[in-house]
Amino acid sequence: MALAGVLELQIIAGLARLQSDMDKAKRTVSGAADSMNKVLGTIGVGISVSGFANLIKSTANAADKMRDLKIISGLTIEQIGGLGKAAALNGSNIDQVARAIGVMSKNMFTGADAFKALGVQTKQADGTLRDAGQVLLDVADKFSIIKDGATKSAIANQIFGKSGRDLIPTLNQGRAELEQLISGYARHSGMTNKLADDSDRFNDILFLLGERGTGVKNKFVGELLPTLNQIGAAML
Repeated sequence: MALAGVLELQIIAGLARLQSDMDKAKRTVSGAADSMNKVLGTIGVGISVSGFANLIKSTANAADKMRDLKIISGLTIEQIGGLGKAAALNGSNIDQVARAIGVMSKNMFTGADAFKALGVQTKQADGTLRDAGQVLLDVADKFSIIKDGATKSAIANQIFGKSGRDLIPTLNQGRAELEQLISGYARHSGMTNKLADDSDRFNDILFLLGERGTGVKNKFVGELLPTLNQIGAAML
């Protein structure tokens, strides 16, 4: 059989195996989606295979981001979620909150005078830094009773950096209201440290699989090109 004929048969066989593997994967995902549909059907919600995949990826992305923000800010998942809701209600967002708390933690370490002006303690009796979330709630408690104006803006800027002024409406809610939002997020969001950690691992695996897939494609093309070059040369 001519070289071109052999190559054609090999490609057809390879495509057949690929189609078989894809069909198996599709049946697996479809089965998972059907099971999910039975659960969601009890509350009147339907989902397609693509919708199921999008649900998984969007949830994993959100939880992975929460994990990153937890590391950046030093807050708990519940604190981040509750403060993120408070920020959204006041025209800000959780990314600004996380960055601002990162600046606040640095200023806690250096002992910024703004904390003293508010009467907020930043260190424990043994000299170690207090929990950043508790310090933030103490600052919010003070902000809720301080008149808005230049002085409050200056203090916010000294504690939280450039994002400080944008956080004033959120901080003005005070400790009690922010704690209520944090508690509500903990009860109803379903977001946990385990979900955040698992989502981070899941996204890492997807990234590595993507790299592996690129390597397989490169290897396939690299092995195929010499044969194709021979066929092309023979045709010329």
